[in-house]
Amino acid sequence: MKPKYSLESQTEKFAITPPPINKWLITTTLMLGTLIAIIDTSIVNVAIPQIQSNFGGSIDEISSVVTFYIISNVIVMPLTGYLSDLWGRKNFYAGAIILFTIASLLCGLSWNLSALVLFRILQGLGGGVLFPTAQAILLDTFPREEHGKAMSIFGLGMLVAPAFGPVLGGYLTDILSWRSIFLINVPIGLIAAVMVFRFIHDSPYFKKSQGKFDWSGLIALVIGLSSLQYALENGQRLNWFDSTLIIVLLIAGVSAIAYLIWWELVSPSPIMDLS
Repeated sequence: MKPKYSLESQTEKFAITPPPINKWLITTTLMLGTLIAIIDTSIVNVAIPQIQSNFGGSIDEISSVVTFYIISNVIVMPLTGYLSDLWGRKNFYAGAIILFTIASLLCGLSWNLSALVLFRILQGLGGGVLFPTAQAILLDTFPREEHGKAMSIFGLGMLVAPAFGPVLGGYLTDILSWRSIFLINVPIGLIAAVMVFRFIHDSPYFKKSQGKFDWSGLIALVIGLSSLQYALENGQRLNWFDSTLIIVLLIAGVSAIAYLIWWELVSPSPIMDLS
């Protein structure tokens, strides 16, 4: 007969029961948050004439609304692994959705072109981390033998989103206004954030990153990727090597990326573990 107050019984009493996991609810949550970020890469394109008529400015100035969203996406994507390890995937993903939702609201309320571009940068920083972080959470949620099925379902949604963006953007712009293509993200983002806190949990094997923050790597990453992205986006418009700006950006971008690769291989606490 087992003693009433044995060590085993006390251990069982205070054992932490892992939270229940519904992998399909988690998949739906991840797809909802990620879809709005991917749709926003293309939904703005059809609204550029209306934004131009509202704020004025040349077509090149208006196109920066698209360009800077993509640049901020590109900059933040390589940081997702480090930052999700630092803050936890659940908190990081939820924070990104909240940032994206707030930035979408501010984009819809923008009073001039400069404000719109600034809020699009914030929106891109939030949206850029959703796709890779969602994939990591999904692979943690499903057993190894179901990884292929999980990624195929998730990938199908991500494949449809870029094609759906211009259709939705054109409809909303014609029926309402260009501001509605941003404001529609607010209720969807709030629902997605609530679902993240309700259904997603960090892996029990999660460990926070150790060591000092790699500021040198971050600065090199931002300079390198932003310079190359802007040069490649606008090179044709500015006649490539006939433009001093494009030449300077290409040199700065390549130099910063070369330094980044070297530094990340020798740094004791790299922001991206290239080894």
